[in-house]
Amino acid sequence: MATIVETLTDYALPLRFEHLPPDVVHQAKRLLIDTLGCAIGGFGGEPSVVARALAESVSSRQPATVLGTGRETSPDLATFANGVMIRYLDFNDGYTSQESGHPSDAIAAVLSPAEIVHGDGRSVITATVLAYEVFCRLCDAVSVRARGFDHVTHGVVASTAGAAKAMGLSRAQTIQALNMSVAANSALYQTRIGDVSLWKGCAFANASRNAVFAAMLAAQGLTGPSPIFEGPGGFFNAVSRGPFALAPFGGDRDEALRAGVLARSRATRAGGEGEGQRLRRGESPSARGHAERGRARDRRGRARHRHRSVSPRPLEESHDRRGDRSQVPRAGR
Repeated sequence: MATIVETLTDYALPLRFEHLPPDVVHQAKRLLIDTLGCAIGGFGGEPSVVARALAESVSSRQPATVLGTGRETSPDLATFANGVMIRYLDFNDGYTSQESGHPSDAIAAVLSPAEIVHGDGRSVITATVLAYEVFCRLCDAVSVRARGFDHVTHGVVASTAGAAKAMGLSRAQTIQALNMSVAANSALYQTRIGDVSLWKGCAFANASRNAVFAAMLAAQGLTGPSPIFEGPGGFFNAVSRGPFALAPFGGDRDEALRAGVLARSRATRAGGEGEGQRLRRGESPSARGHAERGRARDRRGRARHRHRSVSPRPLEESHDRRGDRSQVPRAGR
């Protein structure tokens, strides 16, 4: 029986841009643009300034760009700085299941690796779809928050899968990157409760930074402990406190990828952390039976902004639930 890491890897490696239906590509582009907009908005935030200052103090023979500056640093520090900007305002998309989080945080772990290997837009979109699938399937499978861990514990797995895909790692390298990143990155839920600090907006960025670092190590031949989920000291015993299986990923071997996860993700705008959102999900094979749930957060004194919701139609169906296709903007808008 395949391990969780083998299951993730064997889904990731064959995935190609050509497998993605037009709706999935269109939605991935929308989410990428939305995420970059969030980074622009978070550019001046205090954690973003700190992250950029640190990143810009380091040079690299394999440089990646810090968004909005044109300056280059190491791929992992570029990922961290970009991830902080993406996440700081808390306006990026959200996903609510057994675990909740922001799948677009993992895009930072796709951009820098794609840049250093001179990847094109198709490779970025493919790696982004993969990261969404992995993050949301893990959120469907188990709540780590209920066990004292932060959702970025799932996020580092998604970011590693996305980074490895963007870098074009082999099967063996991808497996080792996942082994290393899972072993080293079990984040604590205290990040989001009690005395909430500036670190809250940096936690997923740090997971993405560590994911890129693990992928770079794996590319150089470093190996990680295994089986990292199923072993006696692995994820099942230490974090989830029990085994779980992942629901089928978007698509299968007999048809083009349908990417239900992208359909279920909502890119949102809200009044900072103060206005609760209803993050509605379209149906997918792993989502049916889950009720719609909202997620309300503490406002933290931020100014109110107009709410904007990007509401893609479920890609598991040829129409949305009402049969109305008008809510999906045409390409180029």
